[in-house]
Amino acid sequence: MPDTIGVDTDFNARAGTYGLRRRRVLCLGLPLWAALPPQQRVALLGHELGHFVNGDPRTGLLTFPALTTFGNLASLTRMGPRDFYGFFSMVVDFIARPVMWLVSRGLLLVHIGMVMVGMRRTQRAEYHADELAVLVAGSSAARDLTDALASMVGLEVVVRRAARNGVEPRAWRAAADEARASMRPRLPRFRQLSIRTQTSILASHPPAGLRARLVESRPWLEPRVALSEAESDRIDQELAGYYRRKARDIGWVEH
Repeated sequence: MPDTIGVDTDFNARAGTYGLRRRRVLCLGLPLWAALPPQQRVALLGHELGHFVNGDPRTGLLTFPALTTFGNLASLTRMGPRDFYGFFSMVVDFIARPVMWLVSRGLLLVHIGMVMVGMRRTQRAEYHADELAVLVAGSSAARDLTDALASMVGLEVVVRRAARNGVEPRAWRAAADEARASMRPRLPRFRQLSIRTQTSILASHPPAGLRARLVESRPWLEPRVALSEAESDRIDQELAGYYRRKARDIGWVEH
């Protein structure tokens, strides 16, 4: 179980373990949450909570610093634009800039090497989280969730436009359902596009198209946890205050 649950305005969701006390944090993006049908919400929670048990190196006390420290040091040692305040500062900049450039680039190369090693395991952890989502929500919901991520740009646009017109999440969901129906014939192309553009050894997530293929390649499972429309509506009622406070930010952030 997460120790802390938060919401934000991203069309995303994430889970991680932070601090020396290893507190588990789950954060749900309200636009994504509002756009999903009930059973896909179960799949989303199954995937995100799966990150607490799937061996994701981003949640490890030692592995997470290994993946981020050298990148942070590279940023800290990268000198900014030239800004002289006299002859002495110009001389110091002339001497220090090449040295700091070498230090920063050396740290960046180490960071890239660490990421290339760690991201393969991170991608496997994402596949494992998808399998856990299948066990909880069923194969159909888990596959549909990955397809929603493959066509995420179109869904995000319609949800944010709906948010401009009001704070009722039912309207956001209706707009997302309409967009899903119109994009369904193009889902194979969205999957293929994600594979072509998102496949990278440096990416933290495998392409949504490959994730959908994995779900479809495994034995088809029925859900262990079923969320009804009434229960889903009760969740939205609990989040009503957050929807009201965040609706304007959600509506005006459009990519």
